[in-house]
Amino acid sequence: MYIKSHKDWFSKETDDGLAVLNPEGDKIFTLNRTASYIWKRACSGSKVSIDDILEGMKKEFTVREKDLKKYRKECMDIVRKNPELFDVCNNES
Repeated sequence: MYIKSHKDWFSKETDDGLAVLNPEGDKIFTLNRTASYIWKRACSGSKVSIDDILEGMKKEFTVREKDLKKYRKECMDIVRKNPELFDVCNNES
């Protein structure tokens, strides 16, 4: 699965994570550390795979290899439950 963030949305660091606003300014989302990390990776300008996000999380959050399955599910749940923030793509194209 590949994802990317919606175009033209804005984000601002907060003490607890990240605040994300749509271009019209009428929607705001507050993201925890994990969701913030996913958002930042998805804002790279191109699609990013869930596997690439998990590899980065493994290093940044010291995720153990045996916990990756759980984190994969959590990562995919965050993306699927927030269609306002992320576009889901099934392949690289």
